[in-house]
Amino acid sequence: MNIPNLDNLYDEVATYVKEHQGEKGYIDCQPYKKENGDCDTIYTFEFNELSGWGEERVVYGVRWNEEEKDLEICFEPYVRSFRTIYDEKTFKGEYEGEDKDANAEWYSVRWSDIIYYIPTIFSIAESIEEYA
Repeated sequence: MNIPNLDNLYDEVATYVKEHQGEKGYIDCQPYKKENGDCDTIYTFEFNELSGWGEERVVYGVRWNEEEKDLEICFEPYVRSFRTIYDEKTFKGEYEGEDKDANAEWYSVRWSDIIYYIPTIFSIAESIEEYA
């Protein structure tokens, strides 16, 4: 049996993100922003504990977390009726008090219990260059 090892792909994507996230500390992958209009959407699947199913989500940001030594994403549900747009404060978690719910939640691509690793790492690898 030949089971594929995705460590090399993960390492290449992580290296690319580290080199291109710049001072901001993340790569903005929001497909609904005007400047990202022609970019392919990066998707992930999130395990929904209530339904017991994986649900498609749109990746809004990718970052290398130097402290955790981990590739992370933040995402939003795929919704046709409205579009959420993140600002820099949302990505960086700078909202406080009543507004703190506006902060992005970052999840490990590889080690999260709710993120489907294989489709996520492939989707990031396929399209991240368009956003960097």
